[in-house]
Amino acid sequence: MTETSTLNRSWVIRMGIITIVFLGFGAWGWYDAMIAYPQRGLKVAEFMEKEYLAKADEQGRLVNTSVPEPASTWAMLRGGGATNELDQLRFMWLDALSIVNRLSPEYTTIGDPAARLATLQTQWGSRTSPKRLTRLDIPTQYLIMVSCTTVGLLILLVIFKVSRSKYTFDPSTATLTMPGNNTVRPADLAEIDRRKWHKYIVFLNIKPDHAGLGGKSIKIDLLRHAKVEQWVLAMEAVAFPENVKPAPSTDQPHAPSESDPTAEPVPNQGN
Repeated sequence: MTETSTLNRSWVIRMGIITIVFLGFGAWGWYDAMIAYPQRGLKVAEFMEKEYLAKADEQGRLVNTSVPEPASTWAMLRGGGATNELDQLRFMWLDALSIVNRLSPEYTTIGDPAARLATLQTQWGSRTSPKRLTRLDIPTQYLIMVSCTTVGLLILLVIFKVSRSKYTFDPSTATLTMPGNNTVRPADLAEIDRRKWHKYIVFLNIKPDHAGLGGKSIKIDLLRHAKVEQWVLAMEAVAFPENVKPAPSTDQPHAPSESDPTAEPVPNQGN
């Protein structure tokens, strides 16, 4: 009866775990890039706004703290226009907003600076600012999201493709049918290359006169498909019986030894 290969369960479990790990890191990167880091960046901007307004209030300049053109003001301050402590705090506030793409008038126009300062001081109290973001933090999380998700999906694609490729074997003739319906019999084998057997890889070198695979070296991954390893060994036993080591016989008499003092001595066959 013809046998059909199945997916190797241990390989599927291993690939499944790796897929979950990569997709998990991809989801983590998405959460950090879309939610966690932007929220943290906004909190940093709020804290710096509080510090900026508090310093302006201390200097009696609270009325003129609104920034109606934040992009140009940020560029000016970044280019060396921050000549005093108040300007430096204004730049740090605008810079924090720019990192999370909030550098627009709706976030920097303050209708009532005194009320805004009071609200921020109530919200923050004695709390310190969260760790500031760098300009690479959010892009890095997007990179993690894309790369890890891509790898995870590629592994799923590999599992799907392997599941659709089948080997069949006829034990009565030791004939192996490859994915694509090419059959290989023991008589078709020029060699079974087992140099990468320790890596679960074997190559079937086909004789030149084979109709579809003549002269080719067919790579078989023994780890992905269950049963195929035993089938290759069965083909080798037929095609190259000299490569098969016979099992030690248990019927022959043996001489007594120190490890087996109860064994009977070998009878003398010479006389």
